[in-house]
Amino acid sequence: MRLIHVGSGAGALRPEKRLRCTAAGLDLALELDKCTDAEALRIPFTQTPAVLLEGRVALSGLPRTEHQKKMLAATSDDECKAI
Repeated sequence: MRLIHVGSGAGALRPEKRLRCTAAGLDLALELDKCTDAEALRIPFTQTPAVLLEGRVALSGLPRTEHQKKMLAATSDDECKAI
């Protein structure tokens, strides 16, 4: 699964770590690209840190682990159906 993590500074580290741990707990292979320039992706600064899936904001701020699990599980199910 390929996602883009948008954000910079100390506030962006925590959601990134949480996302990686959540994916590992679900046994998902996660490719997490990083982008520190939210403006380049036309993401308002107020929505960062954010996680993009297919160019759209899937998660914003510091979502609870349960929200991350739901998003990752739903996305992995969709990818399996497409194969």
